[in-house]
Amino acid sequence: MFEVFAIRKGVAVAVLGLLIAWCLSMPVPFLGQAAFLVYLYLVGKAATRVLVILFNFSYSRRTFVLGLFIIFVTLGSWLCVALLVGKLTPLMYALVFLINGCAWFWLDYYAVRRSPPRLEEADAFVTQEPKSFWIFAGVFVYAVLFIVGLILLYQTRSEGSLTSPWQTIHPHYLYIFIAATIVLGWLSLTSLSTRSVVVLFIAHTFLLHSYLPLSHSLFYGADGWRHLANVQTIIAEEPLVEAALSEAPGTGAYFGILPYGQMWGLMALLTRLFGVSPVVIIKWFVPVIWSLIFPLLIVELAKLFSLGKRGTFYLLWTTLFPFALQAAGSFTLPVSFGLPIWLFLTILVLKRIDKPRQSQMTALAVLGFLSIFGYSLYAVLFWLGWFVAELIYWPRERGWQAVVIVFSGIVGMLSIPALELIAGYSTFKPIAWFGVLKEIVGNFSGWYVAIGPRTFDTIIGNILINQVPSAAYVPNVFTAHLWWLPIVAIVFFGLAIWGTWYALSRRQMTIVWFGVMSFALTGGYLISRYLLAGEQLFSRRLDPVLAIIYCVVIVFVLRYLDRSITNQPIVAKLLPVFLIFDALVIGALYTLGPDTGVVSTADAQAMEYVWQHDKNQPRHCVIADTYPLLALEAISHKQIIGGGFPINEYFAQPELQAIWRKANGTLSASDLQAAFLATGANNCWIVKNGTILNKTDKN
Repeated sequence: MFEVFAIRKGVAVAVLGLLIAWCLSMPVPFLGQAAFLVYLYLVGKAATRVLVILFNFSYSRRTFVLGLFIIFVTLGSWLCVALLVGKLTPLMYALVFLINGCAWFWLDYYAVRRSPPRLEEADAFVTQEPKSFWIFAGVFVYAVLFIVGLILLYQTRSEGSLTSPWQTIHPHYLYIFIAATIVLGWLSLTSLSTRSVVVLFIAHTFLLHSYLPLSHSLFYGADGWRHLANVQTIIAEEPLVEAALSEAPGTGAYFGILPYGQMWGLMALLTRLFGVSPVVIIKWFVPVIWSLIFPLLIVELAKLFSLGKRGTFYLLWTTLFPFALQAAGSFTLPVSFGLPIWLFLTILVLKRIDKPRQSQMTALAVLGFLSIFGYSLYAVLFWLGWFVAELIYWPRERGWQAVVIVFSGIVGMLSIPALELIAGYSTFKPIAWFGVLKEIVGNFSGWYVAIGPRTFDTIIGNILINQVPSAAYVPNVFTAHLWWLPIVAIVFFGLAIWGTWYALSRRQMTIVWFGVMSFALTGGYLISRYLLAGEQLFSRRLDPVLAIIYCVVIVFVLRYLDRSITNQPIVAKLLPVFLIFDALVIGALYTLGPDTGVVSTADAQAMEYVWQHDKNQPRHCVIADTYPLLALEAISHKQIIGGGFPINEYFAQPELQAIWRKANGTLSASDLQAAFLATGANNCWIVKNGTILNKTDKN
């Protein structure tokens, strides 16, 4: 009977996939959107059953939302596979929808057949809502602050060229955000149900991450334009190409699809299906998904550790501090999209060692395989984390368990540096040990920011505090004096070290796992970032991963302290003080970043003009700054990359930079001849500050 039902669902998914493909080709937006939602519901129910039966999730709306998220993620993985094979045509979309749906129906069938039936289990976090005037008033006040905050962000949005969003955000927004954070903290400690608290945290996370998409008409960061260019190329069903890494201009086959294709495919699908501008998608894709999914994953972690309502609040609250998490959820980048995916898969691994069953291995293997078609760092971390989990779980004797924990910590610590060395992302360098120690202390303590922001950007150690350069530093009443930063950093990292030691000394393997990974990834991060040289493509993106792990181990300590001193009368009196102090620190850390540029509307319009008047040329020459050239790459669907100038093996453009440095004055005839020689173009455009300064013909 179940086999017949599964076949019917497979046929339904095939029909829905063909219907969506037909709507993409016509297009018929409303019908395609309806078919997509029905597809998500059907396959999402199957994914929910897999999570409940195999991994002991509760029957709840939270689990259903997480089920929708994981099928959305695997859909992106199959889209990445399709991009590796060819173009995303409507027929290819239909095939991807079919494969993804059938894969989940098979896992659902496998879970039901291999696992004993279980009674429906109520969510332990669901409680009766209290009927208190002050709680309802607090929720109303928070809602007002939330709406006012969004309005302030939108009303002060800019169209100019910025180096920090805080150069345009209304000064009053910070006070609104801090006030909302205080109200949220107070409500979380009342008798308000955990479900309602989680909803408020979802809203607050959205408010926190909206400061980038709402404060500018375009989007922050350079990489977003590269991703936008590729998404538009996919939508146009054109081949993905990239500039040749050589001294000669030209294009060649592009092999960078694997780590990025998952996000590109999903963004292209949403753009075509819902008829939304790719710019809107790239502004909001990660902030919306992160705001909904990340708090739910944190709640699932808290439930795994039996932290209760108070511990759940501690964990949600602690994740508001690190700059690495504040920024990660605000940028639509593959590294940001991959973080909640990694956290989700990590929870599955932890649930396996909490209540192991052989049938879980198959589901983890399938999801682990599909993780390869996502951001590469998180695929590595998933397989490493699963290896460590299996390693530390099996020893039963305490002595052998200690040996295995030490061994797994050392293996984990050396994994990332070794992988980077093998792949050529890192190289050995001479080590000045005193200088290295000085840099570690200065970076992690925030000392370099506290004594006055540096004139250059510091990209190492921005886990808790963003080491903002002076050019992007926007002081306010909380950051005019930064002497307090080292104190906050010492407390945070001191608790993280204590929490790591505490976790390693526990008997519960899910807690021990976090201790091992905290030790391993911190050690690997320090080795790669301070003792090796090179691009370090994996270790340099570990900041948000470490931030999550540190928050978890810190909460282990907070719960230990909470149980030890919770009955002391002084604690109840000091809790509101700590709440207000924490909110002020969260708000102050919030305003220290990110230090990233944004293309002005004038620059984008100038590059649109250049493309419209130069698109029929076989070769192109555009002399401009990096950000406008990235906008041109997106506008031209990657027909003009780097202004037409060659890109070397380090992704640098020495010929362009040498000429651009002289563009502040007058370019000589020899400079222009050098540009023509480097690009092979017949004419050259010079664009600066949104203005086309010159167009010069070769002859």
